[in-house]
Amino acid sequence: MDWIARARALATEAHAGQVDKAGQPYIGHVGRVAARIRGDADAEVLAWLHDVVEDCPGFAAQVRAFPPAVQHAVQLLSRNGSADTDHSRAHCRRPAGAEGEAGRYRRQR
Repeated sequence: MDWIARARALATEAHAGQVDKAGQPYIGHVGRVAARIRGDADAEVLAWLHDVVEDCPGFAAQVRAFPPAVQHAVQLLSRNGSADTDHSRAHCRRPAGAEGEAGRYRRQR
């Protein structure tokens, strides 16, 4: 099964119509994240899915079609207030001055 293609398709559908602060399609952010880690299939699947559950909860059920390890990792990457999420984010530190994708792009709701 081509999990990367499935993740890309789901992310594209889920983020359809969303734009970043610059008014550009939000899926561009997701695609750039995936492109940065190309070559690691598991990480690329997660890159495509990393904002689906958080930003598009109506698509959460479709994430459950992915392997359990992917589902768990997506849940850890989603800001949903769970203890696991809070714990995993507490251990993530961005280097000083590193704005990164998350700092430049925000979803309009």
